Amino acid sequence: MNNIRKPFISDWHQLSVNDLSPLPIPHSLNELPAKVDVQVKITHSGKEYIFPGLGSVPKDDDIPTEYGGVAYAYNSSHVLLFVPVIKSSFGGGIGRVITTGSDSYNGPFVGSASTCKVRIRAWGLSDWPKPDFSITAGLTISTASPYKKVHHCLGTYPDFVTVQLLMPGGLVSEGLNDYVSCFRDGWGDFPEIVADTADVIIRAWMLSSSDILNTNNFSYVKGDAVPWAGVISMTNAIDLDFHIVNVEIKDTTVSKGKVFYGAGSANMGYSGESYGGVVFGFTQSDVLLWTPSTSVVGGNLIYIGGLWGDGTENMQINNVQITVKVIKAGFTEWPLPQDIPNTIKLYNGVIAGSKTLYACTPGFSSNGGSVESSCNGTSWSDTTVACSAATDCPSVMPSTAQSQSTVPPDTKLSTVTPDTNSIKEFDTIIAELKVPKVNTSAFRRSLTCAYDSRESSMAIGSSGVSVESYLRGRVCGNSELNHSLGSE
Repeated sequence: MNNIRKPFISDWHQLSVNDLSPLPIPHSLNELPAKVDVQVKITHSGKEYIFPGLGSVPKDDDIPTEYGGVAYAYNSSHVLLFVPVIKSSFGGGIGRVITTGSDSYNGPFVGSASTCKVRIRAWGLSDWPKPDFSITAGLTISTASPYKKVHHCLGTYPDFVTVQLLMPGGLVSEGLNDYVSCFRDGWGDFPEIVADTADVIIRAWMLSSSDILNTNNFSYVKGDAVPWAGVISMTNAIDLDFHIVNVEIKDTTVSKGKVFYGAGSANMGYSGESYGGVVFGFTQSDVLLWTPSTSVVGGNLIYIGGLWGDGTENMQINNVQITVKVIKAGFTEWPLPQDIPNTIKLYNGVIAGSKTLYACTPGFSSNGGSVESSCNGTSWSDTTVACSAATDCPSVMPSTAQSQSTVPPDTKLSTVTPDTNSIKEFDTIIAELKVPKVNTSAFRRSLTCAYDSRESSMAIGSSGVSVESYLRGRVCGNSELNHSLGSE
């Protein structure tokens, strides 16, 4: 059990196309967030839906079609939210806070909204368990070197990955354009935020089954009917405050194919240009999927082409496995177990399933009550153990120089014998609770991968699973960060 803690959660804010952009929302972490999630809430046919925000602006207002989403960047004090603000002299760009791609995509409904409510969720690094793989220094990406492959050597697909781009000046983005990160041209009246190089921070986690609320996966070929008409019902309700919804699209045309994440808004180029990706939104009970239409030329379930990565490893994939995954977050530590007079206590945590054991201190005897208390995630169970002082020695009056002892010479003074039953039981249960070596953090750290930038070390790990980043050198706003997970 990894136990992802509660995030910072902001209030809901109203946003509209051609409104204030960017909108700064402060967070209280006092550090650079390890994970930010932007929830964009729209109303369609009287029902509310949530779409995820975008890590960078994917395209500008020059192309005569719908474009948009709510893009975001952040630092140690604020998250900046960007919405389309049309300024193009070409005219024709249609800004939206979310778009499901009009007739370029098939899905449960045609989503196109110019107003929404939005809020942010932000987690500090200490809110997450220790990553099973991480790079926090020594890796950069730039327009001059727009493709990177990093082997994470976990031997399997991570359950969750974050890729952050730390720009000069301290802002973090999660997407790429013709610059490493870009917020300009059709996204607000503000000083342009552009960077042609950035430091890359990657973290990957292997989660336990208790950390994952729902998992649904199915094979899909473009042109087939999407199972359940694109509405995937959840076995367990999604908590909009604490759960994280991910959609993964895996290339099944090769063994151990790469995995890409779905997006919260569709963005296409000029008519006839190739495009790709899966768009998703969700409610508390369902996850909704939109896939490229077969009636429009150029649509792909996975697409890397044009100037993405300077032409390295182009992909146009339409045979995939789609996985919908809901990850639990919102863990809260319960207060420490109670103190009981005249006892010692030992506890192995303050989460659901933790136990506390009590034993009488030497010189005190147990009443025979239960010595164990357990935590159910919201409270500690009661225990009936109580410890009282053992029988005292007989009183002996102090003697004086003239007095004689009244105790017969053959009489032995009684001694105190502490009740050791509770201590023996205590030791027995402690032995049962001892953590096997393979489950200790020290042992786990010994197996945790570390990034080594040397070419020799990268060659040694060439058969491992990789994280790849692609940068597209084109007009700002025509693409976003794609990081893939797969085996080579």
